Amino acid sequence: MTDHTPATVTGLTNQLMGLTIGRVDITLPFGREIFLIKTRVAGTGYYQADEARPRLGPNQTLVLKRQPDNPHDELAIEIFTTDGQKLGYVPKKDNPVIARLMDAGKIISATLSWMDETAQDVWVDMNVDIVLKDI
Repeated sequence: MTDHTPATVTGLTNQLMGLTIGRVDITLPFGREIFLIKTRVAGTGYYQADEARPRLGPNQTLVLKRQPDNPHDELAIEIFTTDGQKLGYVPKKDNPVIARLMDAGKIISATLSWMDETAQDVWVDMNVDIVLKDI
């Protein structure tokens, strides 16, 4: 017969249990962002990135999304604004390691680091900083 006696709840156990129900806030000891690469946004003219320009600013958070079924690049990574406007792609030459990290479940994020605000064309020059969120 199995003994179903409840385990003794220690201070540490109580704190860890509190994490799951939001009672205790414990800072992750090694959580940090690791800079991976600064790169440009490829293909901005195909996705009307110029229309998003008025809503974009320095250090704005962007969303990266893997597109493994892309017929031109199986490691493709799309770049979107947080409201869903597609800006373009991480350039093919820069995406292999980032794509594999994303496929492995790592948290990868991007921020807009520079944009040519004087461009009069649908092709908007933009640079993004891509980081790994190590938690």
